[in-house]
Amino acid sequence: MTTLKLALYEFKKVGSSRLLAGLSVLLLLIGLFLCNRTIQTTPEQECLDNLVSIYQKNPEEILDYQQTVKSYARTAETDIPRVYSGSSAYNDYTLFEDFDRLLQAKEIYRQALEPVIRSLTYQREEFTGLSGEDSYAARRTARMIQLYEKEYEETAFPVERAHGWDKLFSFDTINILILSVTVLGASLFFTSDSKGQLAYIGVTYFGRRTRMMSKLLASCLYAIAVPTAFVMAIAALIGIRSGFSAWNMPLATFEMFQYEPYGLTVGQFFWFFLMSKWIGALCATALTGIISLFVKRPAAVLFLGMIPPGVSCLLYLTGGQDVWHRLNIYGWMHLSPLVERYHSQNGFGHPWDLPSFACTVAIVFFVILAVSYGIFSERCWAHSPAENIAKALYSFAQRLPARFKSKKRAPAGSRTLFSGELFKTVIASRLLPAILILLTVAIYGSALSYTRTKSIEETMVKDYISSLHQLDEDQIADRIRSERLRIDSALDNEQTMNLKYRSGEISSREYSAYLEELNYARKHDIAFGKVEAQWSYVLSRRAAGYRAELVYDTDWMHYFNSGTNLPGVVIPILLGVCLFSQEYGSDHHRNGWIYILRSTPAGRRRLFRTKLLAALFIGLVAFLLTTGADLFFAFRKLDLSVFSAHLASIRQFSNVRLDVSLGWFCALRYAVRLFGFLTVSVLSCLTGSWLKHPVYAAFLTGTILLVPALADQAGLLVSRYAELILILNGTTWFIWLGAIAGDNLPVLMAVLLLGWIVLVAALSFVSSHLYAATRSPNITTRRKANGTSAVERY
Repeated sequence: MTTLKLALYEFKKVGSSRLLAGLSVLLLLIGLFLCNRTIQTTPEQECLDNLVSIYQKNPEEILDYQQTVKSYARTAETDIPRVYSGSSAYNDYTLFEDFDRLLQAKEIYRQALEPVIRSLTYQREEFTGLSGEDSYAARRTARMIQLYEKEYEETAFPVERAHGWDKLFSFDTINILILSVTVLGASLFFTSDSKGQLAYIGVTYFGRRTRMMSKLLASCLYAIAVPTAFVMAIAALIGIRSGFSAWNMPLATFEMFQYEPYGLTVGQFFWFFLMSKWIGALCATALTGIISLFVKRPAAVLFLGMIPPGVSCLLYLTGGQDVWHRLNIYGWMHLSPLVERYHSQNGFGHPWDLPSFACTVAIVFFVILAVSYGIFSERCWAHSPAENIAKALYSFAQRLPARFKSKKRAPAGSRTLFSGELFKTVIASRLLPAILILLTVAIYGSALSYTRTKSIEETMVKDYISSLHQLDEDQIADRIRSERLRIDSALDNEQTMNLKYRSGEISSREYSAYLEELNYARKHDIAFGKVEAQWSYVLSRRAAGYRAELVYDTDWMHYFNSGTNLPGVVIPILLGVCLFSQEYGSDHHRNGWIYILRSTPAGRRRLFRTKLLAALFIGLVAFLLTTGADLFFAFRKLDLSVFSAHLASIRQFSNVRLDVSLGWFCALRYAVRLFGFLTVSVLSCLTGSWLKHPVYAAFLTGTILLVPALADQAGLLVSRYAELILILNGTTWFIWLGAIAGDNLPVLMAVLLLGWIVLVAALSFVSSHLYAATRSPNITTRRKANGTSAVERY
């Protein structure tokens, strides 16, 4: 009972931390924003849901009307009624086609499983003949046949559209957010000071053990509460936006789980999905607790505690299908890939189902970590040799940087005001490790965003366009016409040539030559159709007065749709809020002349301008670093050529009426993104001067960024005018402006950017006067050990 009371006290004490609450809410808002972008409910889906609800009340009426609708031809769209669709673009014939797939869901599912079962049966016979029935391959195949045959016979599908749950189960970004908040909270639980009665409890052996158990129990409760809160918040958002289908629906109803072998319902998998988050969070918490035994500073514990989850995430993403790359913290939390297909592990010749095997390994790993924490914590508190070794290593690590410092170091007062602000913000604030982590994540994100697997079809499209690019319009038209004639003639004459060959009218050599031509036509038909569609688009742009060219635009569109590099945006926010907010914390200024500068209104105005300049410099450096990585991976992994082609050559920019080339548009896009980085950096600096606390300032800056974006996703399109994330993206901003401005795009673009400049300038002007009129609390209230303030000494 004492342990439980202490655990609840620890939970309440750390739970009241403003830092933890602010960052948790900020990360939750980021998760909601990212999830909201994946949710989209079309009018067709709403019509289908309404039809299903009517069918459940009166099935005879719907089935009779379905027979009537089937009599209509697909092409006679003007005569097809719209009784249940209620949409001009979605008639009853198309609606009842989708509804018929719901009625035939059982048969469609069986048709998908039949070839799988036949293939597995053939493989089992082969494995049995080669290595016997007791081999692992034969037993694994027999296990798969057993599971899929059971699914084939027993799975029942209700007449209902499956929706909602697939968005929740496939949203894997939530794992990173949960791990970040969990490790942050665990670092506070295990490093919180014991004061008052807790200090007396730690005097005895029994008291130390009780305190250790209370910290571990409180952190475990927190590790269960955080995933539950995040999952429920994401589920609530999806439920509000699109709704959920029934709990008792088979998981195999969703396309991503079509070959799920365990016969789970959606409700059953949801609990397994939630428990997998608990397991990963508990393991990350226990690892952080062990780290806290040797490192006492919360910031260092947080930094080191994030390393195991980060390494496990990289190991999972780069490990392919290797089962051992799935057995880590991130892999345990990412349950969906383990259930989408049958996965097993060889256990002494027997197939062990991988989900249960991974769960067992995770639980055993957590128990080992928890027991290790208990053993090492008691020994460390008892001043064992392990603690002495840890203290010696920690002391050596502290003295090591001093050995490499130059003896002829310039005095601190010789720094300029600008360089001093940068040094204080980046180095003295101990944010450099966090900045390096964010920069690494940003670079890794750039590498992933430009990674794409080119299909054979895309390679054919590229070859076609490369051969046609240098030709004039008449030559391109002739080439396209002749190639289409070649493909169509080969496809249309298939039956005729088969009959001629069977009747002996053509020789085998002629028939072989035709088969080669037919194979060529089948391979190139779809790819060449894309080339024709792009050429038609180019002709339509030229007819509208644009200098469009036939270029391979797939890589260009992938490049322009790379999205906003959010970790790179966080860097100027994190540093910008510290430019002012750290003035109101501990005593960062070690030189008297800076105190003297802050003691007068004119000096404070000069200091304010210097901080704004430092914020602009930080935004510029963050932009250059992320843009450099962006360009490096883009040109390394994509085929970005023909910079001289007109912007209208890319189908994505059909509404963007700018008379510029692709090269100039890339420069214009990066200029707009630079403007966004500088604006975000200055805004974060200003919020730091208003709120005087880095967590509150970061939360306010994140709110300024996310609220317009969330309002936009909710349907309030007017919020786009104040959405900085669109400006940071660049491409989406230009496409939106082009759709609403038309030929007045440059004017509207200049007005919006000028409006942001005026707003930020006005806020800076007001903030400068407020800062100049307010004496810093460090000047009048903070005292040194001898009882005199800094100004009094100078």
